Amino acid sequence: MEAFISSSEVNGKRFYTVIFQDITERRQAEDALKESERKFRALAENIPSVVYQCQNDSKYTFIYLNDSIEQLTGYSKAEFLSTALSFVDLYHPEDLKYIPIPDDLNKEHINKSPFHITYRIRHKDGHWVWVDEWGTGVLDAQGQVQYLEGVMIDITERKRSEEGLRRHAMELETLAVATSALRTAQNVTEMLPILARQALRAVNATYASIFCLSLKRASSFHAAGIQWVLTQLLPVG
Repeated sequence: MEAFISSSEVNGKRFYTVIFQDITERRQAEDALKESERKFRALAENIPSVVYQCQNDSKYTFIYLNDSIEQLTGYSKAEFLSTALSFVDLYHPEDLKYIPIPDDLNKEHINKSPFHITYRIRHKDGHWVWVDEWGTGVLDAQGQVQYLEGVMIDITERKRSEEGLRRHAMELETLAVATSALRTAQNVTEMLPILARQALRAVNATYASIFCLSLKRASSFHAAGIQWVLTQLLPVG
């Protein structure tokens, strides 16, 4: 029960008005919210992923973080919560285009469903960490994103494994094409551009050269598209 007391004076006499209000439902709702927050934090503190709540501002200022943020970034949660450090400052420059800005989060197609982004951040010791982030916006009465909550997962090892598998597949393809070129080419002039192009793909480069050396000259055949360049050096010996 909640009471409101007011007083007034009439003809020299003071009168008091007392209004009682039943706040049982409000207190029950507040208690339920506190219990929900307690359970949320108890769960958040016992999972290996980063759990966060942040404001929908330009710096995504953190409201809550669990301790896993230190393993992910090398910085303590106190450094982020004190605003001495902004998570935004850790983003890889090439990945900024993947990070939604507050105005984007208020758009209808985003705020009604969770978002998922993958990006890199710079760890305190200098290396890059791949992060998978899943989050959702919590709306206010006007339907605007008031704050965000979500999880961040370190997927660096997975990315390394994926890159290793990609390289292995490319190496196998390069070997297969090279074997075919050796088997079907009529001469070295036909074979070398095929090998050069495969070398470009295998290492994701823009230029490749294959050198054929002899005692009298060194020749460089390379593919730039399908163009050939032959460079003759002075005889040796």
